[in-house]
Amino acid sequence: MDRTGTLLLQKASGSTGANALAALAMVYADKKTGLERAEAFVRKALSIAADPSGGKSDVDSKDQKSRTEGRYRDVLGWVLLQKGDLESARVQLNQALALTFQANVYYHLGVLNEKSGNFSDASDSYGKGAAFGGQVGGRSRAALAALWTVAGRDTLLLPDFIETQRRRIEEKNRELVLSKRISRGAPDFQLDDASGGSVRLSAQRGNPVLLCFWAGWSQASLRVLEELQEMTSGYGRDVMFITVSTDPEQPGLKELPNGNKLFLPVLIGKGIEKTYGIQGVPMLYIIDSRGQIRFENRGYRPDLKQVLAIQLEDVLGTP
Repeated sequence: MDRTGTLLLQKASGSTGANALAALAMVYADKKTGLERAEAFVRKALSIAADPSGGKSDVDSKDQKSRTEGRYRDVLGWVLLQKGDLESARVQLNQALALTFQANVYYHLGVLNEKSGNFSDASDSYGKGAAFGGQVGGRSRAALAALWTVAGRDTLLLPDFIETQRRRIEEKNRELVLSKRISRGAPDFQLDDASGGSVRLSAQRGNPVLLCFWAGWSQASLRVLEELQEMTSGYGRDVMFITVSTDPEQPGLKELPNGNKLFLPVLIGKGIEKTYGIQGVPMLYIIDSRGQIRFENRGYRPDLKQVLAIQLEDVLGTP
């Protein structure tokens, strides 16, 4: 592991190298060993991410770059916390909290606040971390239960406390997603579909449209298609789902990676992606019933379905 880290410090570049450095730093921090090296790794990752020529990918957006920086600052905060530099750790973790939305950040803030003797804030942070569920959520819940036991609080109240934190996180996330609203006309097109018919975008006026540009060679695109297909069961009656293949040849994709048959409409791009100024895939647009683009989403993210649901409910006028 040390040898790998040394090579990465010397040669790492681009988002792949930066992610590897940050992941290695987290391993060291979790094991509470090699913390000087861990700090050097994650600071190198931050340096790569800040370099416009180094960490950029075709589908990077300002939002994605902010989330990436937030992840790295969370790792740096955790490393500094393990080193005992609580004030510097707090600075990094608070910056991470402003940039990203992850259970890890809340768990790390919980540990920091507990070490600082601020048990009220520690409970609040652990509760928010637990609200995410998953492995980190379970760790946060266990830490919260232990903290409450020491403080003599009734652990039977934990579920209600965590549910309150979950609702607060959900509302904060909704506000963050909706703060990205835009408004510009969606360029019209008429494209053939893979089965020989055709679709004109302007003919969909009166109903919202979820428009996705993708390519068969892009694993991120295939993951997005899987999730869009799942979302049609909840939104297919109110929203028109349109996918546009940017592959140079007619797409031959019949099945998704999970083995399910692809039933989303697939249009043949014929260069329309250039009209939309697309530089990478996947790229998604939420278009309202008047033909205005209200939200755009670049690339794949683990919470994509939740983000799209918030955006769709906004254009549909539902809470």
